[in-house]
Amino acid sequence: MKFSTIAFAAGATAARYKRQDTVFEVTNFSASCIPHSTQCRLLDLIYSIGTVADDCLVSSYDFDVLEPGTMQTTPQHCAAMVSADGIGELPALDNGECEQTSKTFKIIKSFGGLALYVYEPVTPSSNKSGVYQIQTAELETVVPAENPNGAHQVYKGPTSFPLTPQGM
Repeated sequence: MKFSTIAFAAGATAARYKRQDTVFEVTNFSASCIPHSTQCRLLDLIYSIGTVADDCLVSSYDFDVLEPGTMQTTPQHCAAMVSADGIGELPALDNGECEQTSKTFKIIKSFGGLALYVYEPVTPSSNKSGVYQIQTAELETVVPAENPNGAHQVYKGPTSFPLTPQGM
C-alpha cells in the first residue's frame, strides 16, 4: 500500500513538473509558401506597379496559442504573411503578431530547420518566452507538375505542440 501511494505521488509530481515546463500550447499550426500570391499587404504596392516577377512567393505562418495553467480558456490567433526568401523556402520572421493580446512571435532559420518563438511581456523589461524546434524532416518541398520553377516549402509536422522555456 505504501509503495502504490509513493508511486502515485511521484507520478503526480512528474506530471505537474512536465506541465510547468510548457510555457505555451500551440494548436492549428500551419506554415507554407504560396506561389504566385498577391495576398501579402506589404507586396500589394509592388505588384500594382509591376516590379515583381510572376513567380514571387509569399509565405504564411498561422496558429493559435494558449497559456496553460492560467485562467485563459480561449486560444489567441497569431498569423503573418511575409515575402518568401526568393528560393521557395519558409523565411525567418522577426515581428509576428497575435490578435487581442500582447503576445508576439518570430521564426528563426536554423541548421536543423526552423524555430518558433512566442513571447509575452511580463514586466516592461522582461518577457515570458517559449520555443519549438521545427525539424528539417517536417518541411517538405512541393514541386508543381505544371510549373517546376514554382517549387515551394510546406510544413508537414504536427499541428499541435508545446512551447518550452528557452534552453530546455
